[in-house]
Amino acid sequence: MRGRDLSPEFIYRRIAKGMPPMPAYGPVLSSEQIWKLVAYVQALGRSKD
Repeated sequence: MRGRDLSPEFIYRRIAKGMPPMPAYGPVLSSEQIWKLVAYVQALGRSKD
């Protein structure tokens, strides 16, 4: 996943449902854990300027 314009919902779905070659983590992680990962992924995409 690349791009700063991805919506939080899109990132959530990708983590929960997966996409080749990444497996789905919805069955393993709670909704709260996935939302925390969404926040982390978004933080990685922010500029350090």
